[in-house]
Amino acid sequence: MSPRPHQLRQITCEVCGQECRAEQKDRDICRDCLRKEPSSRCVRCGLMKHRVAEETGLCPRCSHMVARPIGVCVRCSLSKVIYNQDEQLCETCNDLVRHHMRNKDKQIKVTCSVCGELRSSNLLGRAICNACWRAERNGRRICLGCNMLKVIHVQAKQLCKQCYKDQQAPKVLRRYVTDFTTPSPYNKGLFDLLATTIDWEAVDQKVDRKVRAFGRFMQTQQLKEPLTWEHIEEALPSLGPTNRNQPKQIRACLLDLGYVLCAKGKLESWETYIARRNALSPIKQAPQRIQGLLHRYTNWLWERRTVPANVRDHLEALASFWTWCAQRGIYAPEEVQAALVNDYLQTLYWQWHCSTCHSMMTFDPRVREAPKNCVHCSTIGSLTKQKRYAQNTVRAHRAKLFVFFDWLKINRMVVANPVQRKIPAPPPTIQHYPPEVMKQLCTYITLPDADPVEALILYLIIFHACSVWDLQHGELPTVFSMRQDIPPPKLADAYYVIIPKPAPSLGDRSPGRPDVRLDFPAKAAPWLKPLLT
Repeated sequence: MSPRPHQLRQITCEVCGQECRAEQKDRDICRDCLRKEPSSRCVRCGLMKHRVAEETGLCPRCSHMVARPIGVCVRCSLSKVIYNQDEQLCETCNDLVRHHMRNKDKQIKVTCSVCGELRSSNLLGRAICNACWRAERNGRRICLGCNMLKVIHVQAKQLCKQCYKDQQAPKVLRRYVTDFTTPSPYNKGLFDLLATTIDWEAVDQKVDRKVRAFGRFMQTQQLKEPLTWEHIEEALPSLGPTNRNQPKQIRACLLDLGYVLCAKGKLESWETYIARRNALSPIKQAPQRIQGLLHRYTNWLWERRTVPANVRDHLEALASFWTWCAQRGIYAPEEVQAALVNDYLQTLYWQWHCSTCHSMMTFDPRVREAPKNCVHCSTIGSLTKQKRYAQNTVRAHRAKLFVFFDWLKINRMVVANPVQRKIPAPPPTIQHYPPEVMKQLCTYITLPDADPVEALILYLIIFHACSVWDLQHGELPTVFSMRQDIPPPKLADAYYVIIPKPAPSLGDRSPGRPDVRLDFPAKAAPWLKPLLT
């Protein structure tokens, strides 16, 4: 007998003529026809069986067992019923031999024809592992869309349910976009504008759900006209601890809509908005009574084309000053006197330092003597006077206060500027490195074991005088290939970088470099190209 289980056979039923799997090993009959055959009880096993012999009253299985001879088993040497007559083995020894042979055959693995894994075959005439064989019996096959073993939803196309939905998604989404309606005409125009950016070749069920979620949002939420980044941030749905998928889809669509409006010139860039928002954030730290005046002052700075970083510096200095004034009950610009400004600058110069807990206390210009005890650790006689900010930092605060009160004087909100004078900046000094240090840096650039990022930055600074702004905004050359099989050129092949020109500001209107393209010298190619690679 075979040590492996019998293989399921595909047959033509001898009764009904249909193609099906064989229900029995020795007959070509299907299951339905076998159940329709008459059955009777076997006199030996007592079970209802088909094809019970009228002469003996035995079923085919019992007839075969009764016909087995009695002899000596060649393996256990006992007198028993010979179960395997070819090898003269009893039933127990035959099971042991078959079990041993099956375990031995399991060590020989083949490549499964379905999943491609190296595993033991479950059938004799076909290389298929047990998992794939069970999946096929449950109706699962390889999907032609995702090449995975799944339940086939559409038999004609051999596609699973997910792949079929992905295939139908472009058609369904086009119909939804065409029939989309909303009570607000402005929302309808925004939705149609976003629909023009859909890549229909890449549309799947995920994209369909995303657009539909945004459509339901546009039907219930009225967006303000004209749309700005502030309005978009207000309309962004919050992300909770659960059910975050739909809010994330709506947020992504709103941001994409902002980028589309930005590309059409109807909205400022996201980077400009973020810089402007960060520049205005210190106003929230100032007292409520003075925030309206700071907003008017900020508008004046924008009119003078002050860069956002400088606007933030102005507002930080003013927020700190007016917070200090609010602690003394001063909320109006006309109440600020020269002595008050000088006292504030003194608090920037000095502070009290505790030698026990190393904490800091605010310096009071009217009380020049050190406090008796520390408010943090209550230690007596542990406070000493130390410098708080550098001279240049205090000078910058004084200069910003001078400009602010000068603006108030121009707009006739104060009679005189309480900031008495401006301290001139110290003359700029240029620190020169010794020639020996420069030689060492240049030698380091050409070394093969040098860090490529450090070496490239040193090269750009020393040989091309690149500033910090140039290094932050420098761009690699981008060349798009006409065909997909042609790879884009690398930096070593292009052999140049792009340094854009900065936008002119109030304090810097120099034209900068003559050209945005910075070409590397040809003489440096032997050692520079390996570095760029």
